[in-house]
Amino acid sequence: MIELRIPATTANLGPGFDSLGTAVSLYAHVSFIDSEQPLEINGCMKEYCNSDNLIYTSYLKAFEIYGILPKNVRIDIKSEIPTSRGLGSSAACVVAGVAGALYMMGMELDKKLLLDLSAKIEGHPDNVAPAIYGGLTASMMFGDHVFTRQFSFNQAINFYAFIPDFKLSTLDARGILPKQVDLKDAVFNISRIPLLLKGLEENDKELIRASMQDMLHQPYRKSLIPGYDRIEAICMENDCHAVYLSGAGPTIMCLSDQEEIETRLSQVLSALNHRWAIRKLVIDNDGTKILRS
Repeated sequence: MIELRIPATTANLGPGFDSLGTAVSLYAHVSFIDSEQPLEINGCMKEYCNSDNLIYTSYLKAFEIYGILPKNVRIDIKSEIPTSRGLGSSAACVVAGVAGALYMMGMELDKKLLLDLSAKIEGHPDNVAPAIYGGLTASMMFGDHVFTRQFSFNQAINFYAFIPDFKLSTLDARGILPKQVDLKDAVFNISRIPLLLKGLEENDKELIRASMQDMLHQPYRKSLIPGYDRIEAICMENDCHAVYLSGAGPTIMCLSDQEEIETRLSQVLSALNHRWAIRKLVIDNDGTKILRS
């Protein structure tokens, strides 16, 4: 038996499209236990308690990669990461499934191996890397190999997640993006990434605000999210560091080091067309953690 804790993740951070990601303090707890049945799943909605569950399909894929027949398993899930909200729920499922498979195969839970397998299944490393290692990461694929590095993140900065009552599929959010981009837009993003990393390390509000701009995905995706412009304006009126679209959305993330900002931001949510919840989060520096084995 193994019990894992995997954090939620917020990816892109403005200009770092499909590269930057940060682990934050929302968690999925997933346990893998030997079973007499081929599959038992507990703790999630009924429509996910079957062989199509992403944790289980990732579990199967890991066994397949090693050419080993999958073991019967009971999977117990307790997750506070909302699905299809741009907070890395699918990455958490993939990481959990692969980690559970490695354990059930009697292998050590090596984080580099976990990253390579999870990125292979997920298709990109920007969420799985921080979900595994924790903290702020930059990642890239080079063939089948994944490179990732961690960067310092100033502990004074908090995340304020505006989470709506509607979902947005990653497929739809990717479908709205242009197939080609202007050179000036690519340069716009590339020039900002290294300065953004330095700003997040130093808690330099002016630098973060200037460098957390994007021309590659947010101008297109925000049209799918009613209330985006209003929430951005509210945050900036309250002198927050910056606002960005978490992953593919629809969660909108605000950065601030002001202690009482959550109350002020919450007061304006009732005026929006959809129901929005605001959740204060902090950076998670542990990543995937074994709680019991």
